Amino acid sequence: MKKHIDKNKMFRTNGNEFADQILCMMESNRCLSETLKTRVTNIVLWIVTNHKGYEDSIRETIDELEIELNWMSIFSRDFTSKLHFILNNALNVQISKNKK
Repeated sequence: MKKHIDKNKMFRTNGNEFADQILCMMESNRCLSETLKTRVTNIVLWIVTNHKGYEDSIRETIDELEIELNWMSIFSRDFTSKLHFILNNALNVQISKNKK
């Protein structure tokens, strides 16, 4: 299996490609507010550094973020559902990695 090399320049994801994908998106997107980028980045860091015992809280936080973004008409459903999907996948990958 090929080793994943992080593409983002902010944080090591230890091979979690979904976390890396989100961090790359946050780095390269100038349209999103700094507050939103920080919030998403913090969720990713929570996932890759300290998710044990907090899986339900992280999922709730991801769901809350999607609900808030869907409420705001400036974000498309496509964007919010994709972000929700990738964040959940990042968590699932991290859970699997830590079981090994």
